[in-house]
Amino acid sequence: MLRRLNGVALVGAVALAVASWLLWRTLPHDDDLAPRRDSSLVVNKAGGYSIRVPEGMQPTTKGKVTRVADAPRTVLITVTPTRPGSPAETTTAVLAKLGSTYRKVDVDSHRRQTVDGRAALASFGRATSRKGVDLGLVVVTVKSRNRSFAITSVAAGGNTDRMPPQLRTVMNSFHARPR
Repeated sequence: MLRRLNGVALVGAVALAVASWLLWRTLPHDDDLAPRRDSSLVVNKAGGYSIRVPEGMQPTTKGKVTRVADAPRTVLITVTPTRPGSPAETTTAVLAKLGSTYRKVDVDSHRRQTVDGRAALASFGRATSRKGVDLGLVVVTVKSRNRSFAITSVAAGGNTDRMPPQLRTVMNSFHARPR
């Protein structure tokens, strides 16, 4: 009889545990009502990276390239994979490409950085748009195992020796995804 009671108690305990779990899964929880922290996360699978979008900015993704801009378009940040190479080699290639996009590109200084635990180089300068608008320019190149990345920021009237806070948000959240 004692053995029979132990079996009934065990079946009852399992049934209670399953019923409790099912009830817990169907009821809303506090974290279901809170805003999702990942709502600003952009994962670009084609490009092999993820970033967080700074507050007040909107992302657009086309293929491997992600662009993040504020509403008045005074700050534009572009993230893209590049050919593998050292940060200095990648910076040279990116600046050459920017030279074909802007009327003039001048670099004032370079600083070594670490982005996503990887060697990076930040280059600070100015660019002049085809319409003659002066822009602050920051190019950050990040070296990964078999590829590199460029994070470029242009800002209207930007300072040439500081990173815009929006760029810092993107850099601090940048993560190269495994291939």
